[in-house]
Amino acid sequence: MKKVFSSHNEVAHIWASRSQFEGRGGNIFFEDDVIYSYGRHFPVAKFGADGITVLFTDRGYSSSTGKHKSIIRGAIPCDYRVIYCDDPTRSNMHNLDVWARKVERLRVDFAAKTLRISRGNLAVEIFKTCESAIEYCLALKISEPDWTNESNDEMTARDYVYELAKAREVKKEATRKERERLAGIEASERITLWQAGENVPQNGFSYCATLLRLKNDEIQTSRGANIPVADALKLWPLLLRVKQSGKTLNSNGSIKLGAYRFNSFDGQTLIVGCHSIAWDQLALMAEKLNLTEKA
Repeated sequence: MKKVFSSHNEVAHIWASRSQFEGRGGNIFFEDDVIYSYGRHFPVAKFGADGITVLFTDRGYSSSTGKHKSIIRGAIPCDYRVIYCDDPTRSNMHNLDVWARKVERLRVDFAAKTLRISRGNLAVEIFKTCESAIEYCLALKISEPDWTNESNDEMTARDYVYELAKAREVKKEATRKERERLAGIEASERITLWQAGENVPQNGFSYCATLLRLKNDEIQTSRGANIPVADALKLWPLLLRVKQSGKTLNSNGSIKLGAYRFNSFDGQTLIVGCHSIAWDQLALMAEKLNLTEKA
C-alpha cells in the first residue's frame, strides 16, 4: 500500500476518501480519521462516527498551516457536513469551554461599552460564537449550554448593526447603478463617434446593446470583436431563411465567423460567443453590404 504521496493535495484527497489508514505528503499527514499539519500538535480535521460529519479546526497557526487547511477543506466532499471547533481531537468539554471563555470575555466588553455601534458589533460576535457552539452540539447530539442563549440586550444591539448594514448595501447599490448610468451616458457619446468609424476607447460600451459597424473588410462589434465580411456574406442567407421559417438554428460551434463560433439564432437574436446581436443590427449591416437587394 502506498503511504507517501507527491503533493499536499493528493494526501488530502486520499484522507478524505478514507481508503486507507495512513498517508503522508509534504508537511501534511493522516492517521486513521485525523489529518495533521506539520505534526500531531496541530490536528486539522477528523471524521465523525457517522463518516459524513467532519470536525474541522477553527484555529490559526501560521500562513503555511492556513494553506494546508484550505487544501484539506477543499478535499472534503461537498455533501459532507463540516463542523468547526477548536480541536477536533479533544473532548466536547474542551471545545465548549474554549467558546464559553470567549463569550464570557465578549460579554464583559459588551457590558462596558456605551456606543451603540460598538455594542452591536460585539453582540454580532457573541451571536456567531454561540451559533458555532450550538451547531457543534447539534452535530454531536449533546445538550446546548445555557450560555449560548442570547439576551434581549444583545439581540437589540445586533439588530441595530444589521439594519445599518442593510442601509449601507442599499446605498452601495444605488451608487453602483448611478455609476453605470453615468458610464452609459459617457459611452453613448463615444458610440456615436465609433459608429462613424473613429477609433475611440470602448470602455463602458458593455452597458449598451451590441452594435455593429463596417470598417475596411471587417464587421466590428462595439464589444471589440472583428468578423471578416466574407464570413458574414456566407452566413446572411442562412439567417434570412431561419427568420422567415420562424425556427431556431443551433450550430454547436460548427459555423465559424472569423475567430469566433456561431452559437445560435432564433430569428431575433444572433449569439456568437459572448455576443448577443439583435436583428435590427444584422439588418442594418446587410443593408450596408447591399445584401437586402440581393435577397
